[in-house]
Parts: sequence; C-alpha cells; structure tokens
Amino acid sequence: MGGTAMALLYSFRSVMAVFWRNKKSLVGLIIVITFVLIAVLAPYESPYNPTGFSTGPAWQPPSLAHPMGTDYVGHDLWSQFVWGARISLEVGFLAGAMVQILGNTLGILSGYIGGKVDDGLMRIVDIFLTLPTLPLIILLIVFLPFHGPLVVTLVIVITSWAGHTRNMRAQSYSYRERDFILAAKASGYGSLRISFSEIFPNILSLAMAGMMYSIVAAIGAEAALDFLGLASGNTVSWGTMLYWAQSEGAIINGTWWWIVPPGLALALIGFGLVMMNYAFDELFNPRLRVL
Repeated sequence: MGGTAMALLYSFRSVMAVFWRNKKSLVGLIIVITFVLIAVLAPYESPYNPTGFSTGPAWQPPSLAHPMGTDYVGHDLWSQFVWGARISLEVGFLAGAMVQILGNTLGILSGYIGGKVDDGLMRIVDIFLTLPTLPLIILLIVFLPFHGPLVVTLVIVITSWAGHTRNMRAQSYSYRERDFILAAKASGYGSLRISFSEIFPNILSLAMAGMMYSIVAAIGAEAALDFLGLASGNTVSWGTMLYWAQSEGAIINGTWWWIVPPGLALALIGFGLVMMNYAFDELFNPRLRVL
C-alpha cells in the first residue's frame, strides 16, 4: 500500500513538473481548475436560488449584494453563473470522455482487425461524417421525448464519435505490421490485448489531444443548444444565460454584465483546455519528452 502511494505521489510530481516547465499549459491548468472549483463549490458560493423568485431590483449592475448584477426580473446572475458552470462542465467533460472511449475502442480495433469489420465500420463512419452535425443535433433534441443535460450529452456523443474513430483507426492501421506488433501476435496475444496494451500506449498523445478538443467541442455544442432555446427549462447553464440575455434585449439595454461573464467563461475554458494539451503532448509523446 505504501509503495503504491509513493508511486502515485511520484507520478503526480512528475506530471506537475511538466506543467510547471510549460508555462502555457500551467496557465491553462489554472484556468480549468478555477472553473472546476467554481462548479464544485456552487452550493457554497451561490447566495440565491438561480431559478427561484426575484432576489433584487431588475437590471441592476454589479454590486456587493449582486456581484454580477441582476437580470430583467431581478435574478442574481452570480448564482446563475456558478450553477451554470456545473451544467456546462458536466456535459462537456462527460461527453468528451464518452466520445474518446467510443472513438478509441472502435477506431483501434477497426484499424488492427481490418477486413470486413473495418470496412463495415468505416462505411458507418462515412455516413455520420457526411451528415451536418449541428442540424442533426437539433433534430434529435427536438424529437426526443426527454430533455435535460444527460440527453444533451448522449446526443453530442452520437453525433461526434465518427471523426475521432477515423483518426484512431488510421493510427492503429499504421502500427499493425510493425515488428513489435507481429512479435506480440506470434506470442499468442489476442486482438484486444494487442490493441490496448501494444498499440494504444503509442498513440496516447493523440488520444489526449482528442480528449481536450472533444471537451471543448462538447461545451460549445451544449452552449449552442441552450442559446437556441433547446435546453430543459429547469436547468441553468452559461448557454441559457446567453439565451435569456438575447431574448430580453440585454444588448439593447447595455446590460453587459449579463452577456460578458458567460461568454468570457466559454472562451476561457476552451482556451485553458487547449493550452493544457501542450503538457499532455510532452507527457505522452516520447519524442517531446524532456529527461
């Protein structure tokens, strides 16, 4: 047990050393951790119910009582912002992880196994890649009988897995005839073991990059759906904040405190995740690793 704890501590220190050395990734890590803490601590940071009754005068600018001001009926925007961070990040991280799991599994197996399995899966991938993503997402959301963050997450995964699957399939296919893969096959290793113990570690850098961009894309897709008014009316996210700001004429009224925080948060979380990828590339790409 002690050896395991020491190994984990050493790995954590090694990872943090890479982030500390790569200042761009360190900035990204700080940004992402900040927003994650805002989301996790929402119950302790929010003085009001984000979807409850009015908590003050309408259209009030930022003040001590309302750090981000109020909306058109007097809702506290800070409370909406911190609870909205939860929904936006939950959907983004969960959808991004699910896209990676599905894309990695199907892509690596397809590339290594080849044959009819590869041909059949790639035809399905081609169909999904030719479909317009945003209209397809909107169509699924509108016609599904249920709504909410989990449904949005599943719809994003259904419409986003194909591109990553094709990328991972190409990488896996390029490894299938290499000497160490042929040696593993001659030793009696099965397809699953070769795919995930021999091929996957060599393309982990690409998988991590795909993870970061999948999360960014999922957060953006969730915000776009909410901005179009397709979200559940019982939840609040950064996208719904922008939807109501647009619907109630916040731009015309000059209510910048209703528009800037959620818009800036979406931009910053995307920037932070992309910057973190520099460190992940160094961690998992042997050619970039600094000894």
